[in-house]
Amino acid sequence: MIITAVIYNELTMPARTGVTIGYPHAIFKNAFGDIIAISSGLK
Repeated sequence: MIITAVIYNELTMPARTGVTIGYPHAIFKNAFGDIIAISSGLK
């Protein structure tokens, strides 16, 4: 499965996109600055 990834840089603000292969997932920072990754596991 080909998925479009959105990469957001919190320091410079612009978002860019790229193509990736695999499961959809979200990566973000929580309120404490920890990096969290969540995968749906569904194709």
